[in-house]
Amino acid sequence: MSASQRPTLLLTLLLTLTLPVWADPATRALRERERWNDLNQQSRANTQAVENQMRSQSLQLIEQAHQQRMAALDANFAKLQQAIDGYYAQQDAERRAADAAQAEQRRLASRTALQRLTEEADAGNTESMRALAGGYETGTGVPRDPARAWALFNRAAEGGDNFSRAYVGARLLFGEGASRDTARGLRLLEAAAQAGQADALAYLGIAKADGLGGSPRDAKAAAELFKRAAPGSAVGAYRWAIASAGGNGTPRDLPEAARWMRTAAQAGLPDAIATWGGYLYDGVGVAADRAQGLMHMQQAAERGSAKAQGMLGRHYLSGDGVPADPARGLRLLEAAAARGFEYPSNFYMAQALRGGFAPAIPRDAARARRLAEQAAQSGEAEAESLYGRMLMIGEGGPQDLSAGLRLQTRAAEKGDAVAQANLGHSYRLGRGVAVDHAQALAWYRKSAEGGEADGQYWLGRYVSGFGGVARPDPPETVRWFRRAADDGHEEARLNLGEIYLGGFGEVKPQPAEALRFLRLAATATDASIAARAQLQLGVCHEMGIGTAVSAVTALGHYERSVAAGNAEAQARLGLLLVIGAPDVAVDPARGRRLIDSAFAAEDAWGIAGMAYLHEKGVAGAPRDLARALALYQRAAGLRPGTFEGSVERVRRLQ
Repeated sequence: MSASQRPTLLLTLLLTLTLPVWADPATRALRERERWNDLNQQSRANTQAVENQMRSQSLQLIEQAHQQRMAALDANFAKLQQAIDGYYAQQDAERRAADAAQAEQRRLASRTALQRLTEEADAGNTESMRALAGGYETGTGVPRDPARAWALFNRAAEGGDNFSRAYVGARLLFGEGASRDTARGLRLLEAAAQAGQADALAYLGIAKADGLGGSPRDAKAAAELFKRAAPGSAVGAYRWAIASAGGNGTPRDLPEAARWMRTAAQAGLPDAIATWGGYLYDGVGVAADRAQGLMHMQQAAERGSAKAQGMLGRHYLSGDGVPADPARGLRLLEAAAARGFEYPSNFYMAQALRGGFAPAIPRDAARARRLAEQAAQSGEAEAESLYGRMLMIGEGGPQDLSAGLRLQTRAAEKGDAVAQANLGHSYRLGRGVAVDHAQALAWYRKSAEGGEADGQYWLGRYVSGFGGVARPDPPETVRWFRRAADDGHEEARLNLGEIYLGGFGEVKPQPAEALRFLRLAATATDASIAARAQLQLGVCHEMGIGTAVSAVTALGHYERSVAAGNAEAQARLGLLLVIGAPDVAVDPARGRRLIDSAFAAEDAWGIAGMAYLHEKGVAGAPRDLARALALYQRAAGLRPGTFEGSVERVRRLQ
């Protein structure tokens, strides 16, 4: 740098350092902008503060106004509620006053009506007598006075009022609430019935059905009266339904029975409601509906029907349709019997105490016999049959064959199928009478045609040749056995299985059917029947009859039969263990013990099994063909057609 330039440079530097910042325009503008920004921010902050203060004040004012409005509304509502309460209070007061006035009017009218009815009744008006009697009977409009009601009904009946004739006649006939006077009761009922009074027709029908008034029972005449009464009388509809259901005096017609039982139930007759419940439960003439059936029984019981209590008691005893509750069942039956439903209740209780319904109920043969005797006094065939059987076998008390036989005969002649089967047993076994297979067959046939499984089974036995009084008829035998088997008869199932296993005359073997019936019989509650069925199933599996050969399965069936004491099963199992078979271990020692047991029992297969041991010289038996032959011949004599082949085989070996 030249010497002339140095002062200028220094001057410039000095000026730069000493001049103020605003001396620069750009800097001045920047500073000015920052100042204005600061001022704007301060202004906005001030504005926001003012707005917040105003908003707070506004909210306070709004809240105060709201509270003032709500207070005003509450005050207005309170005034309105007071007005409404006052209005309704006035209305209630006016209504009470009106009700009191009406009650007074009714009281005055009732007093006037009572005075009028009394005056008219005193003047001989029978309708007024009847209306007044109804009031005194029920306590409607007047204090209840049964004695005065009965006197008025009697006056009305004698004056020709047909409703009163029916009412008084029924009470006199049945001795309900009045001393029994059968002659006068029938006379009044007949007079009312001639005028077409429906209840009178129904009560006359009951008299005919029960043989009241010294006349014999006449089911046909009773049914005709019930049918005439049914359209106008709940009792008539009920009894006509009963007659139609049982075929008593009229052809059996279940749909007709259901129709009229429903009519009687809808009329509110408690026993009809109970019976309609039974029809619904069992599907009598109508589609079955168990839930509805039980509901109707319960409704009838709640209305005081002793019949309904008895029906429900039986259901609780057996657990049919309801959870089993034997204690409750007995209580219901006892209550029903105490209230007049004696025959069925005592009958079911007797069966229960004999073990016929609920195993949980302790057996009490003595009490069962007393109840059966009470039930038999009703004259009902099934009750006579039960009590007669208990007398004949000495159940619950001393045996009395003659009295028991009389009851069984009486019940059988009334058409009770169980009694008919029991009478057949008596003639077959000579129990209280001489053995008479012809009489036994005749009673078994009646019982079978009446639907009793035991009668069906024994009719099958007789037409198979049993007793020598009927020519063997294999198809007829099978027909009756099948009907009994379908009804659950255990021995019929076993016999039918054995017939289908080996054939019988024109009835050819049917292995599949044989297995089906034998399997059913194997579940029998009778141990001897179950054991026999297990034996035959073992034979089927051992021989491959209707099923694949399986010695193991046969062994299982034989073991179950042996456990129940079947001698033939002992012999067959013993032979299987001595001879051996696929998958069956040989056990000669046990096999010999089983054969010895069957032999000691004189069983044909036990004798044949011992013969086999001597024929072969096995299981500790010396080989002795002569003894084997003698034993086979002995077995063949006990079971013809079974061991003749073994006899011939040993003869050839000798």
